[in-house]
Amino acid sequence: MADARPGAVTFHPYIAPTGERGPFSDPEARASFTGLDRTVGWPEMVRGVYEGLAMAARDCYAAMGAIPAEIRVAGGAARSAQLVHILAATLNRPVRAVAQEEAGAAGAAMIAAVQSGVFDSLEAANTTWVTPLLRDAIPPDPELTALYDGLFPAFRAGRNTLQPLWHSQANTRKQVS
Repeated sequence: MADARPGAVTFHPYIAPTGERGPFSDPEARASFTGLDRTVGWPEMVRGVYEGLAMAARDCYAAMGAIPAEIRVAGGAARSAQLVHILAATLNRPVRAVAQEEAGAAGAAMIAAVQSGVFDSLEAANTTWVTPLLRDAIPPDPELTALYDGLFPAFRAGRNTLQPLWHSQANTRKQVS
């Protein structure tokens, strides 16, 4: 993927059969690629998926307000150095992966440990169970950040433009079923 052209295609990652729930709610939302032409190869498609995931994360953060000073990722995202790099540039924030398998289960265990008195607070549990597993922060690449800043408005406009298509396709599927 190192030879893939950044921003060659746009991927809207609404792949769940139940649609999208954040930062907008549309049960008919579906994934799509735009910007395809015959110069786009497999590397650009894969990179486009990563960029689409990062753009969707930025879209969610934009809906919530200010982006945190540092982003942390766990699970599958934490295993991909390329995704972490793209996310850092898209959000213009350092991204730190947590080397914790089953981070959701670990978080639930932390809450249980605090509730049962093993730790005095979530901060104390975090210091013991999370901080030692933090990888080095990956800083945003300024060139990529500039590119993604320019592409983000098009990502959002694409989402809004695609909504009528999602609904038309959903109506057609219902008629055929």
